[in-house]
Amino acid sequence: MTLLTPWVGSQGYEQPFRDGLVLSKAGGQPIEQYQYDGNHCLATADAHPGDGRSNMLVSYAAFYNPLNLLLALPGSTRVWLIGVMFQMLGMIGAGQVALPVARLACTADCGPIERLAEFNERDSP
Repeated sequence: MTLLTPWVGSQGYEQPFRDGLVLSKAGGQPIEQYQYDGNHCLATADAHPGDGRSNMLVSYAAFYNPLNLLLALPGSTRVWLIGVMFQMLGMIGAGQVALPVARLACTADCGPIERLAEFNERDSP
């Protein structure tokens, strides 16, 4: 579960820059190169880019949750064991990213949003 991000080398890399969809700052914080990873909402026409991050957290919670773990428990095959293991690891991972992602979503929605005016090689990662 990731967000659509302009990827270097992809066919559609330059178009979001040209369309003015790529953010340069959100909430007064500049967009850094490490944020071009699919977990940060940095190319959107939405006035509230933090909603993308919030939706990502909701999707994690919908899949990685105690109810799904309980539903996965009855079984005894190797595939069953792997499913239970990934459900537990997913819940741990979702718990670890929840606070930082929520904080970033609030920062993006609570402050001014600036977009790159045009595609420029030096502005791209």
